[in-house]
Amino acid sequence: MLLSVLLLSGWSSVLAQERYFDQLDDFLARYHQPGGLIDYSHISKVDETLDSLYDAVGTIDLTDSSESFAKAFYINAYNIIVIKQVTAFYPIKGPFDIQGFFDNIQSVVAGREMTLDVLEKQVILPRFKDPRIHFALVCAARSCPVIDEKAYRPETIEDELDRVAQQVCNNDFYVKLKGKTLYLSKIFDWYAAEFTGGQTIVAYLNQYREEPIPEGVKIRYNDYDWSLNDSVQ
Repeated sequence: MLLSVLLLSGWSSVLAQERYFDQLDDFLARYHQPGGLIDYSHISKVDETLDSLYDAVGTIDLTDSSESFAKAFYINAYNIIVIKQVTAFYPIKGPFDIQGFFDNIQSVVAGREMTLDVLEKQVILPRFKDPRIHFALVCAARSCPVIDEKAYRPETIEDELDRVAQQVCNNDFYVKLKGKTLYLSKIFDWYAAEFTGGQTIVAYLNQYREEPIPEGVKIRYNDYDWSLNDSVQ
């Protein structure tokens, strides 16, 4: 009898996790707009799916999860929480319109209460040590990498992170060579040590570039646009 209960509990957990990814796929398909913008207006007015996703972020148990599951889960969790916090205060002009958006508002993530800053800087980045994650975490600003059209999933997480790295590194908005000057997103400045790790930033970028950048270019960092990545202009 006990074995049956444990088996049923295990299957229930698996099904809950699958529903989480499927539900997020459906949610993003509805509200992801061209250019990676988000339709916060409609989410804040008519959609209850976000509450279900936000609740799942808090209750999913990672005790026996694989590293790939945890990696996909945490990236999705960050993006869900960002959308939840924006829509809770919508309309706003940007995340910094909300006091403590990153460093004070608490959410429950896999049973643990934390802020977005704690989730990113004390949980995700130290655990996985993967700079590609910076291309997947979407902080609600126009200068952030764009949100993906579907959930990150454990079975494909590495391929998905390679894909978003290629998208960012080949997009003039984030990486633009003009003459002998390379203009980069501030993300590459803020997290320079993670991207370089003993190599130059150019060497890192060239792993994903279709047209390699020559070494020795002058580097300039673009101003960061913190206005909301909202599809409503």
